Amino acid sequence: MLMNELEALKRLESQHPFIIPLHVAFQDRAACYMVFDLKLGGDLRYFLRHDIYFEERDVAFMVACMSSALKFVHAKGIIHRDIKPENIIVDQLGFPYLADFGIAYVHPQTTSRRDSNTPCGLVSQLASGTKQYLAPEVFTRYHVHG
Repeated sequence: MLMNELEALKRLESQHPFIIPLHVAFQDRAACYMVFDLKLGGDLRYFLRHDIYFEERDVAFMVACMSSALKFVHAKGIIHRDIKPENIIVDQLGFPYLADFGIAYVHPQTTSRRDSNTPCGLVSQLASGTKQYLAPEVFTRYHVHG
């Protein structure tokens, strides 16, 4: 999973304003370390747990930012597969950032193909993600992430 996350982050190359950029990764005998930007606002789950509500315009802004980030990620041949409140980090100004590409699907080719069924030609048939956030149809035998 770690190598997969590093491959996804390398492919993204810190080029999108709403994806937390990886600056450097290194390891010693005990662990692997990844250095990201520090965002001091917390994650979306923090806000939900503490009953902190957003105005409708703020929610629309966050959805637009995450939609832009996901469109960029898909264009790079990556499917995130674990969108949840804990993986959307907010900075001190309220801007959201997509994080945690640990279980992302990274297409082996660097350029994605377009077809009529998926926006960028990416398809993954493996069930993945956090169970509490999975759609019911993912638990069936026949499903496709695209």
